[in-house]
Amino acid sequence: MNVHASVLARSAQSDPRDDRVPASGLRRRIVDLLASIDRGTGRDGKPDDAVEARVTRRAILLGFTAAEISAGLALLVVATVAVPIAPAIASPALEGTALEGTTGGVLLWTLFGLLGSVRTVSSGGGHFTFHLPFVGAAMILGGPTAGAWVAFLATTDRRELQSQPWYGVLANHASIAIAAIAGGVAYVLVRDGLVMLTGDLGLASFVAVLLAGLVLEAVANALAVVTIKIRDDMTWPGVLGIVVDDFRSETLLEVALIWILVIASATVGWWAPLAIGLAVVWYLASGRQPTIDHLTGMLKKPAFLDKVDRKVGWMRLGMLSGGTMVMFDLNKFSEFNNTFSYEVGDEVIRIVAARTAHVFPRMEDILSRLMGDEFAIFLVGLTDRRKAELMANDLLEAIKRPIVTSVGAHEIAAAIGVVVTPAQGISTPSAAAIYGQAVGSMKEAKKLGAAGGVYVMPSFDPEPANRS
Repeated sequence: MNVHASVLARSAQSDPRDDRVPASGLRRRIVDLLASIDRGTGRDGKPDDAVEARVTRRAILLGFTAAEISAGLALLVVATVAVPIAPAIASPALEGTALEGTTGGVLLWTLFGLLGSVRTVSSGGGHFTFHLPFVGAAMILGGPTAGAWVAFLATTDRRELQSQPWYGVLANHASIAIAAIAGGVAYVLVRDGLVMLTGDLGLASFVAVLLAGLVLEAVANALAVVTIKIRDDMTWPGVLGIVVDDFRSETLLEVALIWILVIASATVGWWAPLAIGLAVVWYLASGRQPTIDHLTGMLKKPAFLDKVDRKVGWMRLGMLSGGTMVMFDLNKFSEFNNTFSYEVGDEVIRIVAARTAHVFPRMEDILSRLMGDEFAIFLVGLTDRRKAELMANDLLEAIKRPIVTSVGAHEIAAAIGVVVTPAQGISTPSAAAIYGQAVGSMKEAKKLGAAGGVYVMPSFDPEPANRS
């Protein structure tokens, strides 16, 4: 499963409530627009250094996207002209049909790859699609050109078409085409080199498939991570945390699936990869994602605490500066459910979750629906108490906007607790301890009244949850 990395639409979109049209120059318009929605603006409404930095980062991101598209399209053209498609991708059983020959083989694997659009898998911080195993198999059977075309055509996903601008979609596809060409070249070089050294074609092919799969995954994920880093202004430890925590298991699974699809196609027939793909899609569709809350797409509580504990490990190693936990629940929500029904309550929960994700859009941050109307967010690397408070107030304002449901519009308030935890080496508190502080902080916020409020824990309290 590959994560679509060109999230330019999410980073470029403004709050839909902001309909002002500044009148002075393109750069000034961009700065003013960002100033109206950015948490780093000054009290006078003028953009500060944080907004200027964000504009610069946006320009770099657009430049990187343009370079990604140009490189991908150029390599696709060069490969098509210079590297013939290997005959192994063609299926003799399909001769006499529109899928015969090498071109038909590319089309067939493209159709297989489009299975990845049927299901997306939420990781709690991103959405992964099931495309790369089919791209990798086409890359092995047909060579770099076949892999590149399957990558470019088959990695279409409904979610990206709904949320990304055209250049974002094109960048996604171009980046995976680049990865497929790199993997295809690696397969040929490794296989031929090992054949010369060992004389064993079977062993050489086996090792080459695995290494080529790793190259495909490494290049695709590296380009995704660069985009994410630029967009979110992440630190390299934050980037490393995403790679290790989120991409590791998916990468190993996909490399294994590439090998399985190649063997199945070569030994059983063209329909075997289709059967395997359908089985995987069925498995994903069966809801066997116990870590994800299916109403909101956020992590459940055990998975949330597990991921926070991994970040605490990075903090103890000195590779993260710290983090902030934000916890909230909705005021008088049980009364709301009793009045309007739990189905309407679920509508509210979904909207609140979407607004929370809009306020905290960074992929490295960890979002959870703990239970019922209770949510938590862990903001990786944030140790600025003032900024944490501003972000919590942004969240409160977002939640308190009228929520339109099937029974009309309603206003909901929330009690938001905030705990800022700088890294303290091996003395950094555990995820459970930080969670306990957040519970206590949220209890303090509840005392601020039914209209909702934000309470920032002033210092470490080892037993905040026990306070009355």
